[in-house]
Amino acid sequence: MLAGEIILTVANVRSSDGYLLAALHDCEETFPNEGDALMYAKVKAVAGKTRLRFSVDAPGSYAVSLFHDENDNGVLDTNLIGIPVEGYGFTNNARGTFGPPDFWDAIVRVDGGVVAQSIELTY
Repeated sequence: MLAGEIILTVANVRSSDGYLLAALHDCEETFPNEGDALMYAKVKAVAGKTRLRFSVDAPGSYAVSLFHDENDNGVLDTNLIGIPVEGYGFTNNARGTFGPPDFWDAIVRVDGGVVAQSIELTY
């Protein structure tokens, strides 16, 4: 049974190169680690805005982390000191101080129906 959908409009997509890779998390212990996500989405990047969606089976609190994999290597590329050189973002446009935001800053509540979120990529 479908509990709802999270529809993301990702803004500030720099180019149509590569893909947007998104991970849906349902607990703070896994967020934002890619390998531990509940679900994944991969959509072709569209310069300007790109849309993607997650369908969830259970009501609850969820957070999405995503990045623009411009060179299609499956990795968020960083510079020599670890700062991302590809665009990234989180639900609620949550930001961390030195690293990713806290799970609780990025959660959206799904109780049925559609939850729409706009995420602005940071490059």
